[in-house]
Amino acid sequence: MDTVIKILVSLIMLLVTSGTPQPPAADGPSVAPPTPPIKSPPASAFTETLVTEPLVIVVGATDDQVDKVDAALALFDEAGLNLPPLEIEFSTDTTACKGHAGLFRGSDVGRSRVIICHRMSLFLLHELAHAWAHLNLTDENRAAYSEHWGLDNWNDHSQEWKERGTEKAANTIAYTLDITVPTENPNILALVCSYEMLTGRSLPHERLVEC
Repeated sequence: MDTVIKILVSLIMLLVTSGTPQPPAADGPSVAPPTPPIKSPPASAFTETLVTEPLVIVVGATDDQVDKVDAALALFDEAGLNLPPLEIEFSTDTTACKGHAGLFRGSDVGRSRVIICHRMSLFLLHELAHAWAHLNLTDENRAAYSEHWGLDNWNDHSQEWKERGTEKAANTIAYTLDITVPTENPNILALVCSYEMLTGRSLPHERLVEC
């Protein structure tokens, strides 16, 4: 009798320590319960970095300035030069542009910003060209283009404005897309002729030059 009691006690202890066994599946061995799916973060978690339509928003612009933005964006679109999500702000105070005619501030997680402090459309094209370069050029592209002009930097602010690769690139695109810019000046012609090297695209058909 003592032996039987000991066996029963041992069986009870085994059940207690191992938990309740899972019943076998109707057509096979027992199956472990499914792992609960990983929950995606709520949409609100992305509100700081996710950019939705519209691609470009314009701030502080007159109707005429909005028209200039539309025309500039159309030139980039026709040339196949894609732009990042942008906020374009117009200001009558040049301090907003740090004393310049325009200013570009790139962002990799949200909208980049273009600030325009001059009424000439060419400056808008120039800053949009910076936005294009920010989105599309690799470090290798930047180094190769700078070297083409005999420059050893892309955007070293210790160098003069004209001695930075990024400014050469922005002028190249602006002068190419604005066909009212004359190419009789050999310096401008040289920039326009470097457009294909910079962008990987042929000159717009309206830009008739001999390089």
